[in-house]
Amino acid sequence: MKKLNYIALVSVSVIIGEGLQAILNKTKSNIKIFFFNDSQELENYANKSVLNLIIINSDISEDDIKTIQKINIPNLKIIGLISNSPNRTFYSLIDNKIYLNDNPSKIIEIIETCLSNSNKSKEKFSKNNLSKRETEILKLLVIGKSNKEIANILYVSIHTVISHRKNITSKLGIKSTAAMAIFAVANNLIDINEDIDLI
Repeated sequence: MKKLNYIALVSVSVIIGEGLQAILNKTKSNIKIFFFNDSQELENYANKSVLNLIIINSDISEDDIKTIQKINIPNLKIIGLISNSPNRTFYSLIDNKIYLNDNPSKIIEIIETCLSNSNKSKEKFSKNNLSKRETEILKLLVIGKSNKEIANILYVSIHTVISHRKNITSKLGIKSTAAMAIFAVANNLIDINEDIDLI
């Protein structure tokens, strides 16, 4: 049986939402769709961690954008449904976009590409778990230590730290320290309340 993919439709009108659902029912992917009236309703949804994809209307407010940005789900993809001229912040939020005049095959292609990328990232991490040393370095990065400080704490060269950081970035598929922190906490690699003492 194919893996079930969970898609959230946020701030999408009933007519557009039902149209998208009819189109998505024709995809090769096994899909379950959830409808949310706004970003706050999505944020309050207890099982949001299962989501693979969010499709959100471009006419959302700045507050809605901030709420969506706070939802920390690793490998979650966001598609913008472009129905007007959104502000620039909206474009920084999304991974791809669907236009109202896109035909069904284009919509299906965009959604399946996002789902495929999301699932590959998750599989990649499950096959390439961080080593003990990489986890130690990740913890130190999260608390704000520099490469030099990490090298001193772990008694290794800066080049070794940089090499481990590259491996962490490659395995997680993310580059920023903030995103690494979110990923590490979300996947229980570290405890945000933990007193990290590796010295």
